[in-house]
Amino acid sequence: MIAFCEECGEKNTLPPSAVTEGRAVFQCQRCRYANAFPVNVREAPSPIHTERFLAAALSCPGIIGAFLYHAEKKVLGADMPPGLTPEDINTLGDGLVSGYEDGLCACPDLDGMTAVISDKHFFVHRITPEVYTVMVTAGQPLPGGFLKQVPELLKGR
Repeated sequence: MIAFCEECGEKNTLPPSAVTEGRAVFQCQRCRYANAFPVNVREAPSPIHTERFLAAALSCPGIIGAFLYHAEKKVLGADMPPGLTPEDINTLGDGLVSGYEDGLCACPDLDGMTAVISDKHFFVHRITPEVYTVMVTAGQPLPGGFLKQVPELLKGR
């Protein structure tokens, strides 16, 4: 979300967590003024079909793991390689989403992010203001066209 400081007019990019109970609360990046003002709260999005997304992701050649991450609720569903605990996946989600959000501050039109950890490629994409997909491959790019299918997979159509 983009919000302008009431004191100096600076454009601030806010993470979803800055909007709670219909109010945007943030400190201006430039003048440090504490802003708090009402915002329109959107209707709740349709349910996310986690199992359908995970099944489709893992059926694609090259994808070895995937999970959905919610900014506040943490991991919504995961099918990751053995050896990772739920805490490991939550920590991974925290770090990847934080890195993606930091990138959005510099490049607001950022569509996705790739992080390489060891020999694995982690692809992070925002689906809704609070929900992200993370897909893992063993060193190759995502299968062509899979990202275009993700919104429909999550809707369950």
